[in-house]
Amino acid sequence: MDITFLTFPTNRLSMNSIAYRILKENLILNKKFNIKQNLNYFQKYTDIFENEYKIFQHKTTDYSTNTIKYLANSPYGKSYLVSRLIPASETYSKIIYDDIKTENVIISMPSIYTLPYIKFLLTKNLKILLGGHFNFSYSFEQIRSFLTEMGSTEKELNNLIIFKGYLGLETDLHEIIINNKDYISYESDYKHSWENLSTLTYETIDEPFQIGSTNCLYVVFYSGCKYGKCAYCVWKNSTYTNFAEFISVEEMCNNIKSMCEKVNTKRIKFYDGDVKYDKKIEQFCKIMRNDGYEILFISSIFNLKSATNIKFYNECSDYLVLGIDTTDDYSLKIMNKMQKYADILDTKNKMILSLRKDIKIVFIVLIDAPMRNKQSIIDNYYKILNIKNDFFKNGFSDIQFNIFFMTNFPDIPLMNNNHYKLGVNEEYQVGNSNLCSILSKQNNLDYTNINKIMKPLLRVDENNNLLKSDFEYLDYNLIKELFI
Repeated sequence: MDITFLTFPTNRLSMNSIAYRILKENLILNKKFNIKQNLNYFQKYTDIFENEYKIFQHKTTDYSTNTIKYLANSPYGKSYLVSRLIPASETYSKIIYDDIKTENVIISMPSIYTLPYIKFLLTKNLKILLGGHFNFSYSFEQIRSFLTEMGSTEKELNNLIIFKGYLGLETDLHEIIINNKDYISYESDYKHSWENLSTLTYETIDEPFQIGSTNCLYVVFYSGCKYGKCAYCVWKNSTYTNFAEFISVEEMCNNIKSMCEKVNTKRIKFYDGDVKYDKKIEQFCKIMRNDGYEILFISSIFNLKSATNIKFYNECSDYLVLGIDTTDDYSLKIMNKMQKYADILDTKNKMILSLRKDIKIVFIVLIDAPMRNKQSIIDNYYKILNIKNDFFKNGFSDIQFNIFFMTNFPDIPLMNNNHYKLGVNEEYQVGNSNLCSILSKQNNLDYTNINKIMKPLLRVDENNNLLKSDFEYLDYNLIKELFI
């Protein structure tokens, strides 16, 4: 069977590296497939993005909003455009995917933002097997209903097969296509996959063109979320999986080193959402750091309260990423977060007292979170600035803040409270709705389809008055000091 294998244009080998490598080598091993991969669409997307970004930067002189200034001047803002906003527009689907030559297409889709591309491909009368990270978050019925809302017909959806769950090297995707039914896999033989990954070649399927690559290998050993209660998140539906359970430390090191060599990096980012002390991971990291590799962990506020974890981070990491979201207790409660502002301050003090000064620290901040009022928004960012300054005063040299904009993912609990409502109001649009509105206005990008399932969002205060996006209430010098 001739197949075209597609990943999303912003995907690269270093992202989701273990799962992506298993998928690719599964296709290589299955002799029933003749793989056709036209990588032109990676270059096409790159050209499109770079052109759009130049237009965007040029047009910022015509508008004065702080949000636009941030996106135009921040490297992280550019990354946000690459991975979320421009892909969500269906404007360029035809340009990117107009030269598929096979009837059957296998697609790995990382997020809901890629659904407009799937909708377009279905209009080309292609048989599509759809897998990827996104499918963990929603049921078969929900994914099909999203495409229906976008305009996919029943006939088109009959050509869609959804794969949900875990893939092993020997999962027979050919059989799944022949059976023409949605498929769910609860277990995969990761021991077998780990043992055989390093013996297989990368070269049969070329690697995606890398857009703005940071040359950082993403590694997931413990997939899923144990807390799973944040009101704005869809990752809570993911099954918790231990990828490292079936492999020795030596095998782990050899395997990861081979992937690092392929993407020409010695920087490893644990994409696990909550890395804390683990004997096997400790052994792995010490060996890798001793061999000249840098290690980045994503952890949590509460992990840094533990002396055991701090010792682990000191000995095993070079970077730490922590989610603050917001410093406002009213907001944290509405979002069903575990921490309070007092916990954030307590963790800050423990980090300053006990953490190595040369560890690079990145805090994640949520833009347009639910807030009591306008003053609460302003106070929140000054408290965040105070946290940053406290680290600098105590000898830390590299403290950064990255941001996420509130997003109206389908069926998230946060939209059931009184602080958000659906609607279009250019002055008061918030979150990703605001960003899509900006790109639509400045660059004529079409977000009609994604807006059908991720409805335009407005935010109100405790008295039901509309609130603008956070950045519009802040002095731009404060934004630059924090985020640029």
